[in-house]
Amino acid sequence: LTKLFYSGPMFRGERPQKGRLRQFNQIGVEVIGASDPYIDAELILNLDALLKSFNLEGYKILINSLGNKSDRAEYKNELKKYLADKKNSLCEDCQRRSDINVLRVLDCKRETCKKVVENAPKITDHLCPESINAYNALKNALKETGINFVEKADLVRGLDYYTNTIFEVVHPALGSQDAIAAGGRYDDLTKEMGGPDVGAIGYAIGLERILLLIQNKESYLATPGILVVSLDDDSNLLALATADRLRKDGIPGEIAVSGRSLKGQMRKANREKRKYVVIIGEDERKNNTFVLKNMENSQQESLSYQEMVDRIKK
Repeated sequence: LTKLFYSGPMFRGERPQKGRLRQFNQIGVEVIGASDPYIDAELILNLDALLKSFNLEGYKILINSLGNKSDRAEYKNELKKYLADKKNSLCEDCQRRSDINVLRVLDCKRETCKKVVENAPKITDHLCPESINAYNALKNALKETGINFVEKADLVRGLDYYTNTIFEVVHPALGSQDAIAAGGRYDDLTKEMGGPDVGAIGYAIGLERILLLIQNKESYLATPGILVVSLDDDSNLLALATADRLRKDGIPGEIAVSGRSLKGQMRKANREKRKYVVIIGEDERKNNTFVLKNMENSQQESLSYQEMVDRIKK
């Protein structure tokens, strides 16, 4: 699993629309090597925490699912059929998009086009069981961790390689160009470009739009943080919630990728020079406790949540 972030100037090749600059600055975050919906949830939690660290308020997190490649292909055919006798009511750009990338019609900001797609079929009605399960797991994880989100059935991303989870953060103070961050899963992209078949998800934040909204800025020192490991699938949700709870209590951390052995996770924690690992399994769920392992001396204890927090901070 590879986790990356970057920041710097970007350049648009197409004609910039109103509110979109030819050159702009962007923060990006990518997680490559996993297709787990809990990774999607953690990335959205990460984005929400970052925006809160800027003291931003009043934004909305919108989510949707595009399904897998087959789901999307089926839906695109349905959408083309729906738009076939409505083309003349679309703007010139959307008439072209309906032939090239029909999903982009749903993303148009013009009122005439918005009216045309109001009653368009929804992609969530065309998802296979596997895609539905992944989407439901994401929504459940966000609810359990206290993230407020809005499902938006017509949410799409401008690039055609997105699959399953997509999301966008909007702020009403910015008018029609209200997106301040956006992202999604792109599991098929690496393989399509000749690389390995690996899952991947990422997001990007537009810094110029953030600066229009920002009031105060706080900076934080990055540390390796806590690694929270779940011993079984039933513990995944608690692991996600625990990592989020620790972050809210001022302790940086992240969840481990499910599917890797405990021994493998310990090796990972050592490589990353983490001081502590939190381990959660069936016994911990039943007893409402957490195993805290000190990676420097290999000692571990079974503690309540507050005892664990006090021990880490001490």
